[in-house]
Amino acid sequence: MAKVLVAFGANLGDPSDTFKKAFDLLEQVAPSTTLQTMSPFYQTQPIGGPSGQAPFLNGAFVAETELKPYSFFCHLQKVEAIIGRQQTTHWGERAIDLDLLFYDQTEGTFAAEDRSLGQNRPTTGNKNLPDRLTIPHRRLFFRQFVLRPATFIAPNWYHTIYQKRVSQLLDHWSRVWSQNETIFRIVGLTSSEEEELRQSFLKQQDQQVAAGSLHWRQVSLEIDTFNEKKGERMQTPNLAMIVRVLNNSLLQNSEPTIQPKMSDNVHNDEPYWYPTWDLTREKQAKTRSNDHTDKRASQTILRPTIKMIAQEIFAAIAASHPSSCGEPI
Repeated sequence: MAKVLVAFGANLGDPSDTFKKAFDLLEQVAPSTTLQTMSPFYQTQPIGGPSGQAPFLNGAFVAETELKPYSFFCHLQKVEAIIGRQQTTHWGERAIDLDLLFYDQTEGTFAAEDRSLGQNRPTTGNKNLPDRLTIPHRRLFFRQFVLRPATFIAPNWYHTIYQKRVSQLLDHWSRVWSQNETIFRIVGLTSSEEEELRQSFLKQQDQQVAAGSLHWRQVSLEIDTFNEKKGERMQTPNLAMIVRVLNNSLLQNSEPTIQPKMSDNVHNDEPYWYPTWDLTREKQAKTRSNDHTDKRASQTILRPTIKMIAQEIFAAIAASHPSSCGEPI
């Protein structure tokens, strides 16, 4: 039996009633799956989606299952479909959301066609079901609405990539927002992309501050230069754009600005990590394959747009701040 950690959330209908239905359904449709523990519910303001949404209720649960990772994920998707979740706007309102965070201490990407799954892919009702599943969940590390309930029931679950426990991931953001630390880092930008990202960032920052999210005044977009391997300044540095939290004492009631800055980015007390989007590793658009019988071979792999990168940055900033998630209810 494997242990899994799952995050859940909803902001349509009666979320608490929906959650109960979802948990009952999961044990019915997923063979040999039993819920073990569940966190309290946390109220969270919507992040990144359309305006006017109702607050979310979020939580997490631990379960045991005999299903393999991708198969278990498919059964979560099947429960979402039965409850009535619609695939509509990105980060929009939803009747139910079930995200697989951890599967034991497994780390990697699992394909639907992987024979090691030992089971056929179940029918879920979701036509947009991805062909691959990544574990641990790629965005759990900066989401307060995931980390808080997960810490409540599974504080010692270990993130093998970041080499930190769940509770340490949560503590990390308290440190980031109280000190001069990095939230997000982007490498491989062209000069035109850099300028476009600056303008997008300034616009979003002005909107957030005007709307009353004053912690956005602590956020600065800078140019960072350092040796990736040694953590030392280089004479001919590689450039990276970073999103950094400025300590309150450094603000001196000034207006939010974006200024290019040379930063050592050296942390002597312990290894410091933050999400990095490395565009140098993104493949340029591929020539479409002549073999159109293989759908995957004919797909074009595109470099992410600045809009995509900006959305990731804004979501990380908003979801990582302690005020984004309320107390348990």
